[in-house]
Amino acid sequence: MRLSTLARLWFPLAVSFELMMLEGPAIQSVMGRLPNTGLNLAAFGLTLSLSLIIESPVIMLISTAIALVDSEQAYRALRRFTIQLAIGCTIVSGLVAYTPLFDFVASKLMGQPAPIIEAARTPLKIMLIWAGAIAWRRFYQGILVRYKQTRKVSFGTAIRLLSAVLSAFGLMAWGRLPGAQVAAWTLEIAVVTEAIATTLFALPLVRQEILHLPERAEPLTAQAIWKFHTPLAATTLLTLLAQPLTAAALARLAFREQTLAAWPVAYMVLLVIRGWGLSLQEITIAQARHEEARPTLYRFAWIVGGVTSAFALLIVITPLLAFYSKQVLRLSPILQSYVFVGVMVGLFMPLTTSLGSWARGILVFHGNTKSIYRGMGINLTTHVSLLILGVVLKLPGMWVAAVAFTVAAVVEYLYLLRRVE
Repeated sequence: MRLSTLARLWFPLAVSFELMMLEGPAIQSVMGRLPNTGLNLAAFGLTLSLSLIIESPVIMLISTAIALVDSEQAYRALRRFTIQLAIGCTIVSGLVAYTPLFDFVASKLMGQPAPIIEAARTPLKIMLIWAGAIAWRRFYQGILVRYKQTRKVSFGTAIRLLSAVLSAFGLMAWGRLPGAQVAAWTLEIAVVTEAIATTLFALPLVRQEILHLPERAEPLTAQAIWKFHTPLAATTLLTLLAQPLTAAALARLAFREQTLAAWPVAYMVLLVIRGWGLSLQEITIAQARHEEARPTLYRFAWIVGGVTSAFALLIVITPLLAFYSKQVLRLSPILQSYVFVGVMVGLFMPLTTSLGSWARGILVFHGNTKSIYRGMGINLTTHVSLLILGVVLKLPGMWVAAVAFTVAAVVEYLYLLRRVE
């Protein structure tokens, strides 16, 4: 397979990831124009980190759908599984948001300041069905990717971004909600809108092709789905635990209010850049079935990773990051300086993201999801060890967070590379 052919298949999916990542900066831009910016950035950072953990079992449904939906029976079996998973995540979300469990997690486990906890309480309630909507959307996105309709994934995400921008700026103009609540409503509306759009895009494919596919020799059972998906879900959970653990570490270091407000911004900047590499996992799963494509996939991962890390360096050494922090987000000078440090230290995160996505895609294709789970366990262990070291030595918070994420990703990739080989 030529690089140009692979790029044509990958680009619409990468655009979809980028549009989804741009949602964060758009929301942060609105929050920067509302009162108490620092408090609301920190509060929404807490809300989002907890919401991401709750939704962790459903994020990899896109990979599971790409790998398993190869017949009508498999489609129906995985759809039932998706519905059950969505209901389970919604129940957990309600327990965290509407019971004293939230105070226990945010205060006792994460050590968050009381003002941040109070500001995050209502936003977490607003995002009750967020995880369920994501489950449904990721299931149908996986079907679209498997059957080479990646452009429709991009269209759905474009609709999501448009609804997010309209919701965020509309709520800002209304002016009756604090920034963290505006952000929560924006995400909830955007994800539900995208779930509806993606379903409408996928249903013609389901009716015209999937419902007419030959039956499997062996039906796809619920047990087989759980066996395949559980390590992927556990991997995502371990991945997303890094954010609240990082917040817990930052809350125990000097200038915690500033770092808890600035780190979500720095992380979001890097996440937008890393979006191009994150999309490599799904395209690798879909194309690894063609043996001649595998060397091209590896070269392409290096190209995407190198270019995106170079871009991260560009925004640091030019006025681009300063312009974004000051003019777009309207952060205070002190928060701008913290964001600069976080992005500068995390320059290699885009490269490790691309290479890690490639390695995980190859392993998912081969059904070796347990190695992915173990790799993420190594990642989290490394990450936590570095956080603890930073707290013990009382190092600067932004350095601790960025170094922990970067080094942990490198260690994970080296482990996965050995499993691939």
